[in-house]
Amino acid sequence: MSKNLFVNTIVSYRKSLLSLIGKIAPPDEVEDIVQDAYVKIYQVKNNKSLEYPKAFLYRVAVNLAKDFNKKSEVRLADSAQEESDFGVDSSDTIYHKVHIEEEFGQLCEAVKNLPVQCRRFLYYVRYMVLATKKL
Repeated sequence: MSKNLFVNTIVSYRKSLLSLIGKIAPPDEVEDIVQDAYVKIYQVKNNKSLEYPKAFLYRVAVNLAKDFNKKSEVRLADSAQEESDFGVDSSDTIYHKVHIEEEFGQLCEAVKNLPVQCRRFLYYVRYMVLATKKL
């Protein structure tokens, strides 16, 4: 089997290979894993003697996907995107208190970064309850 015919045969399995790897690896990594599998199978010195190139390609791709999943950054990465993914009840008073404290901390940090004149204005408006016309 010539090198070009071998490559064309292997590339013809692309769609089914993407589907298979999509079940194992994160969606963002599927394309990279399939490309790595193509590179690895292309680098096989004696690919003319491969009896089952499709099976070999699938085995290489699956192993690469499994290796990717074993990496520590994948195991430590959290797929939760929103608070609801954590199962936190929004009526929970402790959660609510912590959330308010976080927001207050962010507000204090933002106020610290304001110029002195702006901080004074906020102080007078907030604590002295002065109308903006008096200021």
